[in-house]
Amino acid sequence: MSSLFIACKGEPKLKPSGTLNFSLSDLKNELLLRDVKDLLSKGELARARQSMVGAMSAGLRLTEPLLKLYDALSSERVVTQSRQSPRRNNEATWIKGNRSSYRGKWVAVLGENVVASGDTFKEVLAIVRQQRLTTTPILHHVE
Repeated sequence: MSSLFIACKGEPKLKPSGTLNFSLSDLKNELLLRDVKDLLSKGELARARQSMVGAMSAGLRLTEPLLKLYDALSSERVVTQSRQSPRRNNEATWIKGNRSSYRGKWVAVLGENVVASGDTFKEVLAIVRQQRLTTTPILHHVE
């Protein structure tokens, strides 16, 4: 005798016979969530979005985690860019070499220079924005 076990989030319902009962909707949502996460791990944003749209079009009521993912992946919020990021070897080298001086702080590094530092990300981001730099620095929390 073989059995199928699918781990589902949410509360299983116990039948009077003592067996667990998940609704078909729960199982479909769990499988869809796994599929979407798998697609996202492969960088296939458009296919992940299409998978959720297809499920909703077929009448599946999405669970809260899937609704949050759907909202985050909506085309109005996600912008893909084909440009390559600049190499950040200088910044990485600076961070490694100056870690002890900024331990516990947030730093904004551009090239081999600190353009801002502070206790919080928001504080450093505000300083960087005030400077209106033409190149975006790396913001990093030094541990």
